[in-house]
Amino acid sequence: MTHNKEIWAIQHIGYEDLGSFEPVLKSRGFEVKYFCSRNIDYSRLFATDPDLVIVLGGPMSVYDEEKNPWVPAEQKFVEERIESEKPILGICFGAQMIAKALGANVYEGTQGKEIGWSKITVNEDGMKTPFRHFDHDKTGTMMMHWHGDTFDLPDGAVLLASSELYAKQAYSYADHVFCMQCHPEVTESKLKLWYAGGVEQVEEVGLSIEQMKQDAHHYNEKLTDQASLFLNEWLDEQGL
Repeated sequence: MTHNKEIWAIQHIGYEDLGSFEPVLKSRGFEVKYFCSRNIDYSRLFATDPDLVIVLGGPMSVYDEEKNPWVPAEQKFVEERIESEKPILGICFGAQMIAKALGANVYEGTQGKEIGWSKITVNEDGMKTPFRHFDHDKTGTMMMHWHGDTFDLPDGAVLLASSELYAKQAYSYADHVFCMQCHPEVTESKLKLWYAGGVEQVEEVGLSIEQMKQDAHHYNEKLTDQASLFLNEWLDEQGL
């Protein structure tokens, strides 16, 4: 298939990539380009150029600009992308970055870290969107989480889904912005790299790496199937 569409994936750490989203995008004719946030000269990028932007996850905080001096430049890029009314999707840190770009507060979560597999409840608004494919009661899907920060819902955004620990798991803004605090894109194989640097965090929430591996083996195939349904439907809605 000839590649005539381009997606830019803004990456913040090497092991958090497009995961199961990537083969879906390639099957639809997208050329995938990764940009590492720490190494981007945003002044040389035009936010309107790609057909799609996906802002990926990472263990850093959008409010810690001392440790992450690239944050303001990325935020400006995201603001310009939103203003262009061209599709942008955010995952975890990406959802927080988009919330910040939309003027909302991002901060350390009061319920502690949310790590591991748990149920997602999609609300009435969310059931009208492709995110309904992740609703546990309707589909039996378990979702993967790994975050410590959360955010206020931006003005004008629509809350779509919640978990037991954190109410803001997915939201949309206008017709072209979609954000997820959770991780529908994870793959069982790539998660092994997450565990390597996250032993202390996993133990902090009362889990073990072995349990995380068992849960991934049990739940990930279903999540991948649902993620494909979600992404294909959302891309159809965006005309991509």
